[in-house]
Amino acid sequence: MKPQNFKIRASSCSKLMGARGMGKTGEAYAKHWALSQYFGRTAEIQSKYLQKGIIMEEEALDSIELTQNLGLVLKNETWFEGEFFTGTPDNIQSDFIIDVKCPCDWTIFPLYDVDVKIDYYWQMQCYMHLTGRKLAKVCFVLLDTPFHLIEKEARSYSFANGYGELSQEMYESFVKKMTYSDIPIERRIKIFDIEADPEAVKKIIERVTDARNYLETLK
Repeated sequence: MKPQNFKIRASSCSKLMGARGMGKTGEAYAKHWALSQYFGRTAEIQSKYLQKGIIMEEEALDSIELTQNLGLVLKNETWFEGEFFTGTPDNIQSDFIIDVKCPCDWTIFPLYDVDVKIDYYWQMQCYMHLTGRKLAKVCFVLLDTPFHLIEKEARSYSFANGYGELSQEMYESFVKKMTYSDIPIERRIKIFDIEADPEAVKKIIERVTDARNYLETLK
């Protein structure tokens, strides 16, 4: 474990960006990184939110291409690594990047939000710095939940609430709640533009440096 090797993954950047410094969240993240280096292991994080996002990512990109007139929107497979950041934007255009988010269900679709969640702001600043782009488009796409995840969710609810085996009626109610093909795809997309901010990048670099210095104290 070499503290100076610490780099922040773009998707985890917000963990370092507390209002008054790294804070306890940042310290916990840095220690988790150190543990993963020590044991040579990577923790697998699973949740219904992440599962749907991973499974539906390419369909979300196809939906953006179909509706937004942005040109060809192919999945980026290149892993970027700089002196302080690492990450893989979903799509890279000539002068901007696209990152897709697939809300787990309609209740968290940001239809009326004016600004993007701060976590995504920091993530996009890392991506733009890594790719040399000056604009990022965070695209929320509400897609049908895969049927195996719907069934899993419905069965879990049924047993947890004392209904026992999943009934067809309950299953169909979950299908209704978790699929959206009756709504035009154009109404299920919300895009936030984020511009590159050199000052934000400087602040992230400062926090990465703080994390490296903190890890030095753990020796």
